[in-house]
Amino acid sequence: MSDASFHTLEITVISAEDLTANGRPIKNNAFALLKTDDTGRGPSSHCSCSKSYSTRIDEDGGHSPSWNEKITVKLPVSSLGVVVEVLRKGSSRDKMVGMARIPKSDFTGEYSVPVTNHLHFLSYRLRDPRGVKNGIINLSIRVTSSSCSSSASLGTFHVAAYKASGYGGERMAIGYPLA
Repeated sequence: MSDASFHTLEITVISAEDLTANGRPIKNNAFALLKTDDTGRGPSSHCSCSKSYSTRIDEDGGHSPSWNEKITVKLPVSSLGVVVEVLRKGSSRDKMVGMARIPKSDFTGEYSVPVTNHLHFLSYRLRDPRGVKNGIINLSIRVTSSSCSSSASLGTFHVAAYKASGYGGERMAIGYPLA
């Protein structure tokens, strides 16, 4: 896939709150894993993820770990959003604490091409593997670049439409760049 089909995201995984395992607050070793959500886009219907990104392990954050870690993610334009999983490092394997799906529309707005460099602070309810509520994840997302075009090509010029809210309700602006 070429770079023209990606949005570059700067995701800061800030912290999590009220994480439990078997009904008790977790004590340590929590980390977050980010993946692109390509559900339903591939041959199977589960989360089809090409690459995952991990935070460091918070060894002493207990049930409210803090990472404040910035991760750059290349999100395919066809992706539905981002999946955040919080896991606990175990002696034999990592154990899922909770997961949240972040729809692309939460940080791109209602437009197919997002406004770049707008910082979104977001919090999501985590669900454990059984679907039970298990804490909250706090993060920020900024779309740093989007190399897909928001305008439709019409010969030698482009047409772009923008919806804006202001005094007197919503309005539509149509621009015809000459360059």
